[in-house]
Amino acid sequence: MTRYWYLVASLPSIAPGAPPPMTMQRFRTLCSEHLVPRDLLEFDAVLGGGGRSAFARAWVTADVQIRNAIARARAARHGVDAERFVRPSDALDLTLARRVQDALGAPDPGERERQLDDLRCDVARELARAEPFGLETVLAYAIVLAIVERRATRDVVRGRAALATQLAALVSAPRNSA
Repeated sequence: MTRYWYLVASLPSIAPGAPPPMTMQRFRTLCSEHLVPRDLLEFDAVLGGGGRSAFARAWVTADVQIRNAIARARAARHGVDAERFVRPSDALDLTLARRVQDALGAPDPGERERQLDDLRCDVARELARAEPFGLETVLAYAIVLAIVERRATRDVVRGRAALATQLAALVSAPRNSA
């Protein structure tokens, strides 16, 4: 197994709520300079939702569990059958399910999303714990960076403007009288 001592040691920390320390594009470039070709392919695959490594399989499994727990909770809240919204999974992690429930119990939608993002970051970091200088740590860093970068693009003012535009379009749309 290849170790990435210099790369991992030189990565800036990602603090909760802080802006991302670099763009994903910059991190990908950095990885292309340090990762062996096989690991760079895995890097790209994991960020695309796939991958062949044990880390990738564990990450996809955890992500499916989180998404399924969200789908079940939302379906229950709306009184619909959740099974058509869940992905097949044999895994069951009650800690993940509980943290999803806790996040969805937050009164503010932004806080719910922040807690779900934090959960995903925690899962990625936990999956890398066994190999602190291995590819797993690089992959976990990429996942966390992608989450933080996505979170940084959220803007309350732009969000409200987009909502106002959508509501205006709905209000001005011709009504179908049946």
